[in-house]
Amino acid sequence: MEIRRAIARDAGIVARLNREVQQLHADALPRLFKPPSEEIFAPAAFAELVADPDTAVFIGEVGGEPVGYLYAQVARRPDTPFTHASDVVVVHHLAVAREHRGRGYGERLIRAARALAEAEGIRRIELSVWAFNEPARGFFAGQGFTVFNERLCLEREEGQSW
Repeated sequence: MEIRRAIARDAGIVARLNREVQQLHADALPRLFKPPSEEIFAPAAFAELVADPDTAVFIGEVGGEPVGYLYAQVARRPDTPFTHASDVVVVHHLAVAREHRGRGYGERLIRAARALAEAEGIRRIELSVWAFNEPARGFFAGQGFTVFNERLCLEREEGQSW
């Protein structure tokens, strides 16, 4: 698999690769996630995204066919009274088309995020994974990611009181 940085005209490719993952999230949590649509990675918004020097969208291709992508961002967190300053690479999205899974392509895209961190002198990569997404949780664990924070929610149903 060849990996390259996305450019503005790749909006449609990334939107297409995102569809399965977006649908998975919309099916699991429909009150939170929208189903895939043409608004995801709209060309103008995507052009802005890839123009940001702290953003990296990597596209993995096999024989010229896009098979996956990773969207990451360098986040520079300032010192606060509670936490030390830290720079991290945040992986926002990772998707590999279903028919191409199990071939090491996701691992190669994670390597691209590691290379980005190395180039930026950053020692930490963070990502979020939803509790319902066991395959993704297993994949990320296999790449060496460990739980360091958990988010909990308390949600009331429509018509219920607190």
